[in-house]
This record gives sequence, C-alpha cells and structure tokens, in this order.
Amino acid sequence: MPMPTPLETPRLRIVPATAELSRAAITDRAAFAAQLGAVVTDQWPPEVLADVEAMFAGKLAERPELVGWWGWYIIARAGGLADRDTLVGSIGSSPPDDAGMTMFGYSVLPAFQGRGIGREAAVRFTGWLAEQRQVRLIRADSFEGNTASCRILDRCGLTRIGVSPDDASAPDSDRQGRGTLMRYERRLDA
Repeated sequence: MPMPTPLETPRLRIVPATAELSRAAITDRAAFAAQLGAVVTDQWPPEVLADVEAMFAGKLAERPELVGWWGWYIIARAGGLADRDTLVGSIGSSPPDDAGMTMFGYSVLPAFQGRGIGREAAVRFTGWLAEQRQVRLIRADSFEGNTASCRILDRCGLTRIGVSPDDASAPDSDRQGRGTLMRYERRLDA
C-alpha cells in the first residue's frame, strides 16, 4: 500500500501516523506540533492513545509500509472549531488480518467532544477503510452506555452484533459505569 495522504473533511484533516510522528508525540511536543502543523494542547494525548503510542512508533519503525494502519491524528482546521489548526483527537485501526478483519477506534479530547468531530472523523475514516481492497470486515467495540459512540458506529454503517468477547476483561477504569462492551461490525464482501 502506498503511503496514504491525509484524509480531508470540511472541518478536519486526518493525518496518518509515521514512526517519526509517533516518536515525536512521545518525546518532543514542539517537534510533534511542528510536524503536524497544528497546535498541540496540554490535554494531549487522550488516555487511550497514551497507552499505545509507543507500540505504534515501534511497529511503524519496523514496518514503514504499515503507515495508514495503527494511528492517525485528527486536526481541526482553523475556523469554526478552533482559532488555529489544532490536534483534537486520534483514530486508527489494526492492519487487516488474513481474513480481512480490521478493528478500529477513535478518541476526541474532552474539550472538543460534543461538536460532531468523532462522527465526522469516524465516517471519513471508515470510508477510507472500505476503499482498502484487503479489508473485508470492520469491527469496533463500544460500551452500551456510551450512546454517542454507539450512534457514531451506526452512522459508519456498523451493526451491533452482540456482546464483545472482550467484555469480561474490560477494566472498570474503561467501563466507568457504562454497562456491557458491545461488538459492532460492517461486512464489505457481501
């Protein structure tokens, strides 16, 4: 797969992570901001990304051809959402397995939630996933009490299929009283 270009929406620019960007995100905030061409607030990184950014950097350093898988950075364009281009979240997916299944997820910084950023980014990103010929199945998990996330997954064409096999191992710090972890899927080969 050639190196993907940033994904564009009317309000967002979604930039694929590279090993260099991921390393800068961990070690040098100023260099990271300069490479992104965006403001990086003190809220960065979202909790879910902080746990895996080093893994992304390592995997992308080992296999640069995987740029486009793992992580992407969501940047709000200057204007309606922020005064200047600003890093507001992350989105990404695993590389497809041998059966063509990829698991995707996203996160929007708290200060930018409730503005449609997650929906806009997820719809564009799952559209990009659907264009990748090796992808046959898109999966995502969300807690049933996270109604905003569940609506976004519906909007992306994913259907709730039942309880996620990962529900029993979901830590309480992730669950936060939001109920059962549900599995969503979108088949592309039907």
